[in-house]
Amino acid sequence: MATARQDSPEKLRKNVSVVFVDDASTMTLILRNLLGKIGFNKDRLKMISGKNAGQDTIGYLESMLGIDDALSYQIPDIVFLDWNMDVTGIDILRKLRALAPRDPRIGSMLVVMVTAEAEKDKIVSAIQSGVNSYIVKPLNAEQVEKKLSDMSAVQLGLAKKLEKEMLEKVQKGLLSDKDKKKGIINVIAKANSAIALDIMNKPAQDFREDFVKRNEKYLQETSGKNVVEGAKLSDGGLYRKAAGNFTEAANLDSENPAARIGLGRMQMKETNYAGAVKSFEAALELLPNNPEALELLGEARLKYADETGDAELYDTAIECLRAAVKLHGEDSGRANCLKKLGQAFAGKDDHENAAQSFKASLELDKGEVSAMMNLAVALKKAGRTDEATAALKKAGETTPRLPHEFIALGKVWLEKDDPKKAVDYFKEGLKHENASKEDVELYEDVVKALLSKNLARDAMPVINAIAGSRPDLYNSLGLAIVRCGKTKEDFTAAVNAYTNALKNDITGERYAYFHNRGMAYEKAGDKDKAVADFKEAFALHPNVATAKVLEALGVDSSKIQMIQ
Repeated sequence: MATARQDSPEKLRKNVSVVFVDDASTMTLILRNLLGKIGFNKDRLKMISGKNAGQDTIGYLESMLGIDDALSYQIPDIVFLDWNMDVTGIDILRKLRALAPRDPRIGSMLVVMVTAEAEKDKIVSAIQSGVNSYIVKPLNAEQVEKKLSDMSAVQLGLAKKLEKEMLEKVQKGLLSDKDKKKGIINVIAKANSAIALDIMNKPAQDFREDFVKRNEKYLQETSGKNVVEGAKLSDGGLYRKAAGNFTEAANLDSENPAARIGLGRMQMKETNYAGAVKSFEAALELLPNNPEALELLGEARLKYADETGDAELYDTAIECLRAAVKLHGEDSGRANCLKKLGQAFAGKDDHENAAQSFKASLELDKGEVSAMMNLAVALKKAGRTDEATAALKKAGETTPRLPHEFIALGKVWLEKDDPKKAVDYFKEGLKHENASKEDVELYEDVVKALLSKNLARDAMPVINAIAGSRPDLYNSLGLAIVRCGKTKEDFTAAVNAYTNALKNDITGERYAYFHNRGMAYEKAGDKDKAVADFKEAFALHPNVATAKVLEALGVDSSKIQMIQ
């Protein structure tokens, strides 16, 4: 059995997310560069500066309060706060510590105060308010590293304290299975934090190694159970909850590739392609030359490249997908990889190579409708109009065999501006003997295709069929109606969609549903109901954006009682 291991000190440091807050952008740049030079990943170092830096920081952190970040990695591990801003650093610190009981991630966030002078009263005030450390300007690398090392020692002390408390509960028979898992994760998290802050902290590394060794069997078994539970949640469309399980599994055993792959798949579902790239890269480190890991990483890089326009990402996607094509043992696997390879070439505007890849895919799977459609597009962009027309015609004449092929053919007719024919194919696909209402992704695919063309009314019955599994699709429906709506009747239909989302909610997204329904009520001209929904949304999740909407409607959000 493989040993349950944890990430290396260098890797842990690169995973640390940091936010620098200062009204002067020069200072945030100095800090960012200093941390970049000592091994922190610059992509995970965020700067907030300008005349409203303090207020912007509060808004940034409040917007994530209570939101599971397993898919987004938004909550920072460390915040560097300047003292003198529009909202003083000490006031932001106090605000953060006040929010801690409502979100443990904010409670565990490390805060470093940056001051111009070593004024005793300021330092005492910061310590009393819960600061983790402070730095006096002007800054230099040696000073920053010393403060990080000091915080590392404190984190190690906390890890040892948590372990001691766990052992005491075990001796008294007071430690439940749930508390044991939570306790072990917290001990490892504190030890990892100590190592990330000071990669030369040998006592922290030794403590973690010993702790993991003593709990090795439990870590492996529990990590595996989390992966199984995550897969079940994913099958039910609960992607955020599933992501939490996969993240826990990886925290328990960082060399569990199924945890990395599972998390990456959930991040793809939520269009967090940067996070998915990172997860699949970690999986590929554990499974070198594995065709599935290579294909998933190639696809994630492709999606991320489409999102950012980064040509280098297209190149790395092509590299992964070419390797996956060679390693896949089955024709269907190679055909799918070749189709994605064609999409990567198309992203680079290399339409000749895109067309060749789609043709190669169709040689292995002659009836694959989406590959035909992609081939037609590539040929058209390559200037081969007659061949493109022939390819699209062939796609339209193809006899579909399986549910997803009916759906793909429906998309072809959407592209050919024949929504009636498209809807007919979608209906046939969903009624197919091999289709099931448990295949939520198939239904979701149809809904997204219809909503992309603003065919909200056609999407409604599809969503109704799987309401219990995917209430969030009602939210998508409401957004689509609002996007293209023009009349009161349209916005009332959006209100009904959000109401259905709330009735069927099992995902914990009630804040978003109330907020969006409030917007629909406002557009429908029902101010009172709009205000009621915005109040409900703010009570569930206090944030600057909803507060501003309420202010515009004449409501003081500070008087709204929070829902715990």
